[in-house]
Amino acid sequence: MNQEVKDDDVVDEMRQTLRSRHYKAPLQRVVHAAVRFVVGLGARDHVTAALIELHWLPVRHRITYKLCTVMHGVVYGYAPQYLTDMMVPVSQLAGRSHLRSAHKGTYDTPRISTTFGSRSFSYAAPHAWNQLPADICLISTVSTFKQHLKTHLFNIAYFY
Repeated sequence: MNQEVKDDDVVDEMRQTLRSRHYKAPLQRVVHAAVRFVVGLGARDHVTAALIELHWLPVRHRITYKLCTVMHGVVYGYAPQYLTDMMVPVSQLAGRSHLRSAHKGTYDTPRISTTFGSRSFSYAAPHAWNQLPADICLISTVSTFKQHLKTHLFNIAYFY
């Protein structure tokens, strides 16, 4: 499992680097081309229904999925130590341990002053984790967590 996490780390770093809108649009076009190829749609056909049928997430939600998967590893202790060291639970911060957020299992997001800073893993991963519903964050089994997370993101992407 540790090798899987390490391989995911490399992919996550790449996806996190590509988080900006500048890169999302070309990646989303590649996904749309793949859907057209798999389903056999024409160049001008809409792909949203096919994306829903295939149960594929849009690029920005796929990035969130990967960030939350890594954070799940941090929270439940199977992520590499260097990632665990980067994330600080709100409950461990002086002066914030009495807050409601400290008891919810949220993580500190560092202050940022630029859009570039919002793309950093140290900000984006805890931010994505903190946005999840509590019932999903409390799932300790990796496969069950991934299933519920994908369903949650899928509903946000297509039905809300």
